[in-house]
Parts: sequence; structure tokens; C-alpha cells
Amino acid sequence: KEIQKFASVLLNQGLSSQEKAKGMCGICSYVQKSGWLYRNAPEAKACIICEDTV
Repeated sequence: KEIQKFASVLLNQGLSSQEKAKGMCGICSYVQKSGWLYRNAPEAKACIICEDTV
């Protein structure tokens, strides 16, 4: 749902690069909390957008 919501915003609104990065970081945080990242990409050590460690 979070990814779908952000994709809708991307399609319907013009966002600045900073707003896009903030939105992607929000998605990344959501994915980390859901456990999807640990199950599907255990080699990931940090977010490629903000470099926050996983």
C-alpha cells in the first residue's frame, strides 16, 4: 500500500528531487520494518538513497 500510495503521488504531482528522495526513504523504511528486505536482500547493508544503515 505504501509503495502504491507513493507511486500515485509521483504520477499525479510534480515533485522536487528532494521530495522524491524523502518519499523513497519513507518507502525504504517501511520495507525495512516489514522484514521484506531481510528475507529478500540480506546482503543489503545500507539504503542507496540516504546511506542509512539497514
